[in-house]
This record gives sequence, C-alpha cells and structure tokens, in this order.
Amino acid sequence: MQKKISEFFSRSKADAILLRNIAAAPEQNFFYFSGLPFGHYSGSFLALRPGMAPVLIANCLENTGIPGLKARRFSSKARLESILKNEFSGAKKIGINFESYQKNAFSRAKKILRGKKFADISQALGKVRETKTNKEISRIRKAARISEKAAQKIPDFIKKGMTENQLRFRLDCLLREEGDDDLAFSTIVASGRNSSVPHHVPGSSKIGRGILLVDFGAKYKNYCSDITRMFCIGKASESQKGLYKKIFEAKKFAAGMCRPGVKCADVFEETAGFIKKETGLGLIHGLGHGLGLEAHDFPHGFLEKSKDTLKEGMVLTLEPAVYTKQFGIRIEDDILITGNGCRLLSSAPEELVELQL
Repeated sequence: MQKKISEFFSRSKADAILLRNIAAAPEQNFFYFSGLPFGHYSGSFLALRPGMAPVLIANCLENTGIPGLKARRFSSKARLESILKNEFSGAKKIGINFESYQKNAFSRAKKILRGKKFADISQALGKVRETKTNKEISRIRKAARISEKAAQKIPDFIKKGMTENQLRFRLDCLLREEGDDDLAFSTIVASGRNSSVPHHVPGSSKIGRGILLVDFGAKYKNYCSDITRMFCIGKASESQKGLYKKIFEAKKFAAGMCRPGVKCADVFEETAGFIKKETGLGLIHGLGHGLGLEAHDFPHGFLEKSKDTLKEGMVLTLEPAVYTKQFGIRIEDDILITGNGCRLLSSAPEELVELQL
C-alpha cells in the first residue's frame, strides 16, 4: 500500500494524514491504508507521512504486532496526546477526512495539534481508491468467487414453504463461512411482487411461484463483491424469459462499452436507451457502481450525471434492470477495467433459471 500512500501525497498539498477510527462510524480509509481487519481497532488512529511506514496509534489492549506497521500504544488520554504531538511534530498541513470526522473530535484534534493547518482530503482519498492494486483486485475476485459459489447452491437451499428471511439466513451463513465475518451489505431476497421493489427488505413472505430476486455479496479480507441472481419458481412465462434475455443483453451491451477513457455517464445513457428501446421500460436507478472496501466504493459509477471516466484498474458493478408491477428483473455482475476493455469477475446465467419445488 506504500505506492498508494505515495500517490495520495502526489495529489495533495497535505504533508501528513491523520485517520481516526471509531465503532459508530468506521473509517474505511483507516483500513485501506493499514490493511487491518474491518470492524476492529475502534478508538485507534493511523498516521501517514511521505516515504514512511504507516503508524498505528492504538490502545494498549489492541494487537499492534502487525507487519508493515509501526505501532505506538497508549493507555491514557495524556499518553495519546503526547504520541499525536510527537508523530506530527514536523508536519505543517495535516489531512483529515472531514466526511468521517465529527465536529467535536476535529475540535479536539486542533487543540492537541495547536498551530497546525488542516485540510479536507476526502476527495483526494476517493481518487486514490478509484483504481485498485493487484492485491485489491485479487481479493475482490476471491469475494466474487465466494458469491458465485453460493449462488450455485441457492437452488438446493430453497424448500417449499421457506420464507425470504430463511433463505437469506442460509445464504448469509455460507458467505460468512467462505469469506469474512462481515457481509458486503444486507442480502436482498425478494419473491414475486416483492422483486419489483429494488431495495426490498426480506421478511416473512413465503417464497412462492414466480420470480425470485437475490442480491448479495461476500467480503474477503475487507473487500466486497456484489451480484444479483434471478430465478423463477415454476415455469417462467414468455414475458419473464423475454425480459431476462433483454436485460442480459443490456449488461453485455454495457460491458462492450467499458474501456479506459469512456465516460461513465455515456455508458449509462447508451445502455438506458438500449433498455428503453428493447423493453419499453426505463432504467430507474444507476447502471452500476464502484466496488472495493465498500459495496458502493469509488468511483461513483454508471450514473446519469456521473463525472467519472473509466480507468484501467477500476472495479465496478453492472446492474441493468427493469421493474413491472408484477415483478422485477435485475442482473448484476462485477467487472474489472483492463487496458483495452473489461473483464467479468462474475458471470450470470444467460437464461432465467427455473426451479421446481
């Protein structure tokens, strides 16, 4: 990650970074630059300086014997303040992610580091995280494989009388067994008419005949995957099969546009036009988003007014969709932008999968 630290300082006028992690609002950049497991080290800090190893400033109860990190331990407020003053003694301008720093915490930092200038580095951090290193890509690919493996087992999980929540629980357990304790996001299981609600919250509804939409993602060493798979309980209608085919074609159409230098807004516009022409229905949400430490990571992705331009090393999702009053069809896969196009990190079935209970 030293390369990414150097990249940040080449983009920013700050000559030091102070990242603060708390349980109530985990700081993703803290985990990004430290490589520490997500969900731990609450109340810890990370100090970054050009050309130097990251410094973990943590409570004496935490494990600080981490390869690649220097460590400073504190057991009191006075000791913490002393460490912060020492680590930033030579810094003139300290970068802080204002998006994750509470006002009172920022006030305390300014008081401790009196005389220092502070700068909001949230946008610069996002730019650094837009493109992924080989290690990051490898972890996202592994998370995608875990999700794909779980998707293949969904037909075996579904039993007559099973509820959306019960299927979600079975799937979540499998994702956690193969990946991290944490999930990329809350799994969506939507049966029948519920599939027409993009962000349906699974409940006690029984999985019955008709469309079943499952949107989920594993995490592997902090990195997310995000895929959506479609099923039909019983024999699918011609309308259902037809819409699935058109949405699959839309995903393929969008992937064909994805290469370095292409504007994300153009991919959205062209694909939304394709969907409208082929189905008569509009695309009511984004076509896809960045993927990384978070399910919705940098870049922001394929949105109507996106200012992002695709670059080699970006990882994003593609999720074309249409929704009727009776059901919804959404197909989502993860892609990597390569030097001359894009590569699928996951691959949905070409045809709607029919299941008999």
